[in-house]
Amino acid sequence: ARKHALSDLEDCHYAIESTDSQGDCKSWSVDPNAKKVLVQIPSDIVALKRVDLKAAQRWRLATREVFEEYFKAGYAALAFLKLNGRLYYVLAKAQLPENVFSE
Repeated sequence: ARKHALSDLEDCHYAIESTDSQGDCKSWSVDPNAKKVLVQIPSDIVALKRVDLKAAQRWRLATREVFEEYFKAGYAALAFLKLNGRLYYVLAKAQLPENVFSE
């Protein structure tokens, strides 16, 4: 797996952020002009559900909304990484060939 340097992530839009790796999602937003997007997810959703079901539900709703908006805008998930104890999906505009779905 490729190691990501912090400089690779400098111009990323943080779509979802939390107060800590297992906390409630603090905020979320969509930037349709972002080159790269980081979508944080809880490090252990099962443990979060046991401790705070409402927080786990807020995470689920926020990630669903963010992924739907970015996928509709032509982004794709390119990587999954752990950074400073937090887990992120890395999204970027997809450059798919026109015939990717043809037989």
